[in-house]
Amino acid sequence: MIVVGVDGSSGGRRALRFAVGEAQRRGAPMRVVHVVLSEAEVEQARKNIRAEVDSAGGMPLPPTEVEISVGDPVQVLIEASARAELLVVGSHATTSLIHSALGSVSTACAQLARCPVVVVPVGAEPRGRS
Repeated sequence: MIVVGVDGSSGGRRALRFAVGEAQRRGAPMRVVHVVLSEAEVEQARKNIRAEVDSAGGMPLPPTEVEISVGDPVQVLIEASARAELLVVGSHATTSLIHSALGSVSTACAQLARCPVVVVPVGAEPRGRS
């Protein structure tokens, strides 16, 4: 299973497109994970993320489940990585001192995941199907 973390950003959309292509190449199912801060956000997030998945291209989509969780994105993605063959996350073009001191979700995932991790960089376009 390919797990991809999405957050509604352009980095998340790049990660999703990459994950779709990788899942198609491997013939693997895909789990799209989005984390919100409160239960009140779950239903709207589910609709938004489902729409992102549907517009990600790469038809036909691999078997895909959407998981909306409440909590800390790093913890949720690390937990999901225990059942994955690959974790895909996007990077953000942020260079602030606060960001550097606190780290980021992609950095934490690269350090702590229980499977290989792909961090899709800013400006990256997904590879074509082989």
